[in-house]
Amino acid sequence: MLDVLTRVSDLEPVMSATPEVFSVLVNSRSHAEAGLALDVLREKVPERTLVKAINLREILQALPTFPCSMAVEDQTLAKVAGLTKDASLLKRRVPDVKGAWTAVTTAGNFCFDLFVVYRGKTLMWMPPSNSSDIVNPDVLKLVVRRPQILEDVIGLVQDMGLVFNPRFYLSLEDWGYDHAHEALEDFQALFF
Repeated sequence: MLDVLTRVSDLEPVMSATPEVFSVLVNSRSHAEAGLALDVLREKVPERTLVKAINLREILQALPTFPCSMAVEDQTLAKVAGLTKDASLLKRRVPDVKGAWTAVTTAGNFCFDLFVVYRGKTLMWMPPSNSSDIVNPDVLKLVVRRPQILEDVIGLVQDMGLVFNPRFYLSLEDWGYDHAHEALEDFQALFF
């Protein structure tokens, strides 16, 4: 998986050239919308790059949504994950990214939210409640530019004792076949 994460930064030119379409492909909860965005990008972007984008989508979908219950108590999490207490947050520096922190708010074995702090700006991991995005769009931009942040978030989720098991794809066709049923359901929801 580390190979997939190190190649996330390869997606930055696509994100910069077509930010809205890229965001829909990687960050939309709707498989139908993601499929349409994929069709638009296929004309402009090499397949290998699009497979990387699809795999990033799978990573983001495999991460838990917050709030959620953890398999450990917050004191154990702090010890295992190397978190320090700062007001109501438990936080730690992201290795190799100057000015970056990951942080959580917890009580007992419950995690209320996950935050990414970068150069003094705090971003909530989850999008606003009425959003159809998987993660906060600003977080998506940040993890494409700084994949070490995503790696740190994955490590933190694993330290929480939560299951993280994304599917990875070698071709766009495999992804399309795997998610055809969900895409059809998404299309039906639009029209019925």
